[in-house]
Amino acid sequence: MNKHSAELIGKQIEGLLQVLKVDTPVNGEMAVFFDIDGTVSRNDNLEMLITEITDRDLLPEDKECIVEKARMLWKNRDLDFEDYLKEVIEILPSLKLFSEDILEKIAEDVVSGRGGHYHLFPWMLLLRLKMMGYKLIAVSGAPSFMAKKYLSKIGLFPWALHSSEWIFDDGVFTGEIDLTILKNKGDFIEKTYKDVFDLSNCIALGDTASDIPMLEKVGKAIAINPTFALAQKAEKEKWTVLLERKDLVITFPDGQLWG
Repeated sequence: MNKHSAELIGKQIEGLLQVLKVDTPVNGEMAVFFDIDGTVSRNDNLEMLITEITDRDLLPEDKECIVEKARMLWKNRDLDFEDYLKEVIEILPSLKLFSEDILEKIAEDVVSGRGGHYHLFPWMLLLRLKMMGYKLIAVSGAPSFMAKKYLSKIGLFPWALHSSEWIFDDGVFTGEIDLTILKNKGDFIEKTYKDVFDLSNCIALGDTASDIPMLEKVGKAIAINPTFALAQKAEKEKWTVLLERKDLVITFPDGQLWG
């Protein structure tokens, strides 16, 4: 990050906070909920993990073919990314009997190598909100063992992390994954935090349609580089939209991307 970009984005963040009328929390009663993959991270952690596993020829051949076919369709824009991820999730049980140590090591290698990239604006925004006293709460479908490594790598240490839990028994993956959070992030947040925070005073950041239920639960919703489905919802609800491309950030406080 060069000094000029950091200073410019810093000014944009302060302007955004003023427009959204973001207040300093009193007694730490405010939180910012954020998705990780695509919202903060430039890459999807689960996708990077599976790519590394296939590159190491650790998947059964038939499952590897499924992943490679889905990846090619996605790269050729013949398959939405979320549909591609569904294909990936369906083959995860084939990793049954993988040792926890092996998966941890692969995750560490991915994060250390190409997994430390992030979108500058949301990263700086989260750090600024944390300085103001907001509790950072990550709500992600990424594997918990990888999400922890990624957030540590980029210097984000959330107050709480909720992500998909891969079930291990005596250090061995059972093939089972708790995807409760992916089913409905909004329901999860309401059930877990409605008695902890006044959600109407909280903030949420997301980038895809799966984040909509979470964004609907808070008083200040921000769509980061949204998919078309989320952009449409943001326009309807007048949520703030942020588009970051290279060293340029464009803010649409009322979600009106199309005028």
